[in-house]
Amino acid sequence: MAILSIRDVNFLKLKSLKKEYLKDFCDHFGVQSSNNITEMIKNILSSFDAGTISTAQINIYIKNLYSKIRAEEIRSTGASHEAIVEEL
Repeated sequence: MAILSIRDVNFLKLKSLKKEYLKDFCDHFGVQSSNNITEMIKNILSSFDAGTISTAQINIYIKNLYSKIRAEEIRSTGASHEAIVEEL
């Protein structure tokens, strides 16, 4: 198996996001948005190549997004984090 470059890893991370989250990412970091997911990812990776967006920024955005989504799901279902872990 080939070792992936950081750019390839960032591509995979971005590819896993829904269109609405990619648009939010673009708005947040001043990257040109689009209705086309592929175009948005291309624009974000171009900014990465230019050094205006870092892997750390991508990671932090995704981590914060995940935390927000998880909190909303817990709030909407009435479950607590502890109850979910206990159920596992």
